[in-house]
Amino acid sequence: MTPIMTHKGEFLFWVFVFMAAIYGVLAAIDFIPNERPLSYVVPEVAETAVEAETPYEPVEAAPSAAPLAGDATPNQIIIDKFEKTLTVNNPVQSDITTLDNSLLTGVARYPSSATMNDDGTMLLFGHSSHLAIVNNQNFRAFNDIEDLVWGDTIRVRSDDYEYVYRVDRVYSLKATADSIPMESGMKKLVLVTCNNFGAKEDRYIVEASFVDATELR
Repeated sequence: MTPIMTHKGEFLFWVFVFMAAIYGVLAAIDFIPNERPLSYVVPEVAETAVEAETPYEPVEAAPSAAPLAGDATPNQIIIDKFEKTLTVNNPVQSDITTLDNSLLTGVARYPSSATMNDDGTMLLFGHSSHLAIVNNQNFRAFNDIEDLVWGDTIRVRSDDYEYVYRVDRVYSLKATADSIPMESGMKKLVLVTCNNFGAKEDRYIVEASFVDATELR
């Protein structure tokens, strides 16, 4: 090998070593940018239910709670099975950009869905990701909700109250479906996520019925 080719090989080797060292330092101080999800696909919120792919046990409807005297805006959701507490954001607009931004700091209540004080369906969206490294843990907010089963409890809190819901239905909704089931006349909670981070694929749906309300202070 000629001296020129030898020096060229050494140069490329040391460039690679230098770049690897720089990347390692940036990763150590968390200076590598977070993964940015593709735009979250927000299907139409329908007033009619979508037929489930799997049967489920019917849940006896609990009586509606009396109207709250305090704040009825949800700010936390607690999934007891996973010992997970998440922030609930309440965006005013339902455009993709607004919802995407809300999902960066927690889960998002769909603006036109019910609050805790309404006899209707509260619809919460959240990301899921099974990547090995995710700097923003909100991309894993609704990881594994497909593993919830009938009878599991989910709690939703405002500043003044905690509502308890019981899971009664868990299933997947095809990416081609353009609506999410909604009910009126009784308090319901619906959780919605993608089964793959940043992709338009099947969504997991969890439906839960109201059980009880407790005053926090």
